Amino acid sequence: QLETLSEFLTSKLLVFTTETIHKDSSVHVRMFAPSVGVLEDPATGSAAGPTGAYLEHWNVLENHTHSSEIKIEQGYEIKRPSQLIVKNLYTKDTISNVLVSGKVKKTAEGDFFV
Repeated sequence: QLETLSEFLTSKLLVFTTETIHKDSSVHVRMFAPSVGVLEDPATGSAAGPTGAYLEHWNVLENHTHSSEIKIEQGYEIKRPSQLIVKNLYTKDTISNVLVSGKVKKTAEGDFFV
């Protein structure tokens, strides 16, 4: 099935649902990028910001007020659970900044030498 994703014109696919594992999470996310060698990403910070902005802009989340935290759970299916937190900041009625933070499961540590 993942091989089928690589046939699309995009190299990445993010899917979300409001059906979550944890009650305090806003959405459950899965991110696939098989055409660039990532079968599934456990914590996609670069996608969390745009996802949070989308969810708030289109009022996808029930009982959510603008500028309150959006909690994204991800990585559970690959046993690398993470929680990313998105907060949208506004100038007048427009999202002007998107802040992303979170917690991930550490799987490796190392040093780079240049």
